Amino acid sequence: MGADKSFHMTADEFRRHGREVIDWIADYLERVESFPVLSQVEPGEIRAKLPPSPPEQGEPFAAMLRDVEEVILPGITHWQSPNFFAYFPANSSGPAVLGELLSAGLGVQGMLWSTSPAATELETHVLDWLVEMLALPRRFRSDGAGGGVIEDSASSATLCALLAARERATGNAANHEGNQGRWGVYGSTQTHSSLQKAVRIAGIGDRNLHLIDVDAGFAMRPDELEAAINENTAAVAWIFGPFARHPFPLETCIEVAHRHGVPVIVDAAAEVPPFDNLTRFTKMGADMVTFSGGKGIGGPQNAGLLAGRKDLIDAAYKHSLNLHSPIAGIGRPSKVSKESLAGMVTALELFLESDHEATWASWRQQAQHVVDRLQGIPGLRVVVEDHDPNRQGPQAVIYFEHEWKGPSAAEIRDKLREGDPPIYVGGGGYRGEINVVMVNVQPGEERIIADQLETILKPRG
Repeated sequence: MGADKSFHMTADEFRRHGREVIDWIADYLERVESFPVLSQVEPGEIRAKLPPSPPEQGEPFAAMLRDVEEVILPGITHWQSPNFFAYFPANSSGPAVLGELLSAGLGVQGMLWSTSPAATELETHVLDWLVEMLALPRRFRSDGAGGGVIEDSASSATLCALLAARERATGNAANHEGNQGRWGVYGSTQTHSSLQKAVRIAGIGDRNLHLIDVDAGFAMRPDELEAAINENTAAVAWIFGPFARHPFPLETCIEVAHRHGVPVIVDAAAEVPPFDNLTRFTKMGADMVTFSGGKGIGGPQNAGLLAGRKDLIDAAYKHSLNLHSPIAGIGRPSKVSKESLAGMVTALELFLESDHEATWASWRQQAQHVVDRLQGIPGLRVVVEDHDPNRQGPQAVIYFEHEWKGPSAAEIRDKLREGDPPIYVGGGGYRGEINVVMVNVQPGEERIIADQLETILKPRG
C-alpha cells in the first residue's frame, strides 16, 4: 500500500460521511409515512440484488448510501411509521439514536469497572435514579438490598431472571455441578415461548419445564399452582400482555409462591404504557420484573430492563461475565451493546421526565376524534377504551353488532392497508373488533385515520 493511501477513514472523512448518514436518517424519518408499512418484496428479492461473492474492492461511501436507499430500504418493514398501529409500538427516538452514535464513537468495552469505570457507574447510577423517580423503596437501590441491570431485551431478561432463580435455589451450585435434573420451572400452558427457550439455554431442559394445564377459560387455579410447587421449583413465571388470560390475581400467585420460598418473575415486556406499570408489579411483591426497552419506553429495540431483589440481580449479573473461568457466562451472548446501553439510558431519562398525564390526555383526545367521526353508523358500536389493561393506552375501538351489513373486520383492515397513506390497525382481542392504537399517532393524523374509516364504513347512497 502506498504512503499516500490508507484504509482508515480520516477525521475529515468521518465528519463528512457522518453528516451524510445523519441527514439520511433525518430524511428517512421525515418521509417514513410515505412508505408501505409492510415490505412489498418477495422472498429472495433482496439477496438477488447483492453480489454473489464478497467484493474484492470497497465502494465509495455515496454508493453505499445509495445501496441502502435502493436495495435495503425496499426490504424494510417500517416499524417507526406513524401508520403502524398494530402489534406493539417500537418507538425509537432521535436522542436514543444519537446516544448510540456517541457510545459507538467512544468504543469502550465495559466488561469490568476497570475497563471503563464510566460504563459501570453510569448504568448503576441511572438505575438508582430510576428507583428515586419511581418512588420505589430504598431497598431497590444498588447500595441497599436491590439494584438493576440493563439487558438487551425482555426475553434475555427472562433468561437472566431464570438463571438467578436457579442459582438461588441451588445455593450457587448449578454453575459448577449442572442442573442434574433436580430443578424445575413451572408456568401455565399459556406462558410465553421465551421461558421455554430460557430453560434450554440455562441447562434445565424441557423435561424440567412443567406447564400446568388451564381450564376452558385458559385459567389455572391457585390450588393447582400450589400442588405443582415442590423442592425442585426454582421460580414461578407470570406473563403480562394484551389479552393474556390470568387465572387469578398476581398477588395470589406471589402469596402462594412466597409461602414456599419461591421467587416470582414477571414478564412485563409490553406493559408500558401506562407509566405506573414500571412500579406496579414490584409494589405487589414480584421478585424480578422484565420490561422491553424498545416498546413504550422508546429505547433501542435490542435493550430491556431487569429489576428486582439484589441477590437475584447479582446472580443474573454474574452470568454476563465469568472472571473465574475461561468459559464465558451463559448470558454473555445476550449482553447489550454499549451503543444500546447509551440509547437505553437516554430513552429512559426522557421517558421518566415526560408529562405522562398530558401524553395520555392527547391519546384520549385523538381516540375520541375517531370515535366522534364514526358515531351513528348502523351496526357499529364505536367507543374509546381508556382504562382497559388490554389496550395499553386510550384507543378507538370498533365493535361489529349483529345487524352490521358492511365489510368484515379483515376486509376493513385490508382496505386501510391498501389506502393512501396505508394504515395498519389492531385485530381486536375480544370478538373480532378493530382497535386503533394511538401511541404512534402524530398530531393531526387521527383525522386521516377517521377519513379513511369513514369512507370505508359509511353506507353510500
